[in-house]
Amino acid sequence: MGGAAIALIANNHDPGNIAASDARVALVVDLQFTSGEGPTIDAHRERRPVFEPALETTTRWPDFASQAVAAGVAAVFALPLQIGAASFGVLTLYRDRPGPMAEDLLDSALALADVASEITLRLQAQVPLGTLHEVVELLATERTVVYQATGMIVVQLDVGIEQAMALLRAKAYSASRSVLEVAADVVARKLRFYP
Repeated sequence: MGGAAIALIANNHDPGNIAASDARVALVVDLQFTSGEGPTIDAHRERRPVFEPALETTTRWPDFASQAVAAGVAAVFALPLQIGAASFGVLTLYRDRPGPMAEDLLDSALALADVASEITLRLQAQVPLGTLHEVVELLATERTVVYQATGMIVVQLDVGIEQAMALLRAKAYSASRSVLEVAADVVARKLRFYP
């Protein structure tokens, strides 16, 4: 594997990094938030592992896949973080060449997802200064900016929330920026949507 990320997911489509092996992997998780699609989102929503050994040829997530390939990611393996029925995030492994995960690595990847689940819950339970709760608060603050911008677009265009979020994502995608960056411009009134 070329990289890994652990993302917490507050709802079915908003992954937020709490750990990433490098900047490229962090970018790939953010691409899923921007596009609203991807293996991390699907693994959380479906509560099962999602493996894509060839991003370049997949038709499952057209926006995410093309951007991830451009970032140098060729294969993705997403494993939900869950304890019983509670699903709260995803461990996603990335590789820079296509191909399936070797069977001997699958058991290790599943065990690693279990360990990541346990560590995440233990960190959250301890809540000492400078650990997980601050990261979660930062993620919540970032997402709040996105939701505030979505509300402003609803008012500006007289559209529904889902359509406003789609327009925000489309603007970010077309400008090759993150949703958070575009949302911050909307909230700061540097960017306005017109009918």
